[in-house]
Amino acid sequence: MKADGDIIIIANLGALEAYRVETIEGTDPQETRNVAAGTQKERTNLRSITKIDYIEPHIRMSDDMSDQLGRRGHSSGKPAAGEGHGIQLLNQQRGTA
Repeated sequence: MKADGDIIIIANLGALEAYRVETIEGTDPQETRNVAAGTQKERTNLRSITKIDYIEPHIRMSDDMSDQLGRRGHSSGKPAAGEGHGIQLLNQQRGTA
């Protein structure tokens, strides 16, 4: 069965990948015990066309609002202007304020 030029699509819950089937033909210049020199060979390759990740990873608010040491505002202890307002508004929307 020849599949040269066909497209293979692989999808799961978070990604989609597409490949094109390519057939490569040529002669084998090397002689081995089982194959004579100059034998015609055919090989099938999959060439990647595209890859799409369509689900963003879940992140916590603390990951977005702090540095690696856990400090808010990414500064030397001083909160950035307006930082508390956004958190207060978010807490009000959630009903936890």
